[in-house]
Amino acid sequence: MKYSARNDHDEILNCCNEKFIVDFALEIGAVRQSWHSQQSKSFYENRRERLIAQYHDVQRGLNLVFTPHSITAMSWLAEFITVLEPGYLAAKLVSERLVQLEQSVSQVGYDNVDEYLQREKLYTQLAARMEQIASRLQTVDLLEYGRVHYEQVLNRWNAGSYFSFSPVGRCYAALQELYWGKFGEAIMFCDSAQKKSLIDEVRTRVIDKLAHEVNASPNTRHYYHQWFTAPFSSAVLESKEILAWLGDTSHADLQPVSYSVTQTWRGIVLGMPRICSAVRLGGALVEEIFLLD
Repeated sequence: MKYSARNDHDEILNCCNEKFIVDFALEIGAVRQSWHSQQSKSFYENRRERLIAQYHDVQRGLNLVFTPHSITAMSWLAEFITVLEPGYLAAKLVSERLVQLEQSVSQVGYDNVDEYLQREKLYTQLAARMEQIASRLQTVDLLEYGRVHYEQVLNRWNAGSYFSFSPVGRCYAALQELYWGKFGEAIMFCDSAQKKSLIDEVRTRVIDKLAHEVNASPNTRHYYHQWFTAPFSSAVLESKEILAWLGDTSHADLQPVSYSVTQTWRGIVLGMPRICSAVRLGGALVEEIFLLD
């Protein structure tokens, strides 16, 4: 069965699948998930329900009624991993979540046999996927691997694929594509010199592109509102919601630019410069996304 639950943003942001799988795993067994805003929570929940409805298959025993504590949730996670084929980072984060769930049930001294078997099967499936990706990356030129991906993302940006976002929102969306995708895999597996080289290249390219978005030089400073204003369109509300969701884990103190760009429902924070250039904004986003892990 081919998976087809995609909307316009899904078509241009591959990272949506990666982040969704991780968020879904985090939701399993959680008393409550902490969201920065109702908008990011609503976007995730709407996406979850849309995907579940699209992939509903009674014969597989997957129930349309989703609860994060049900054994069905683990079955859904296995299905999503199979059909959405997450990259290395998402697979790694989901594996870590499974370990957390294992530790939680160990502490209370009770574990359902079926749930245990499901976790073990899924953990093995993810381990095999990670090993497959790691083995493939050992046979490629990681610098070229990363460069090909950032060129693809920049070409989509140049073609107007991220137009519904604000100028700095386009930059953030592009960097999220890199973070969750093959570029992120490249810097995860290459040595420190290669990682620095790739990140420096991306920094230069996104700064130039961001400056071009407002017809300025990289060092030209504008009031932040000019960088944050999205073009009027029917998709502007959803664009704000998807940014809120993508940046929901950003920290106001540690990642003030990312937080301000994505959590616009809450307003900008003190660490966000009010008058800034493409060099300042683009450089900060690259730093916050790739160097603060």
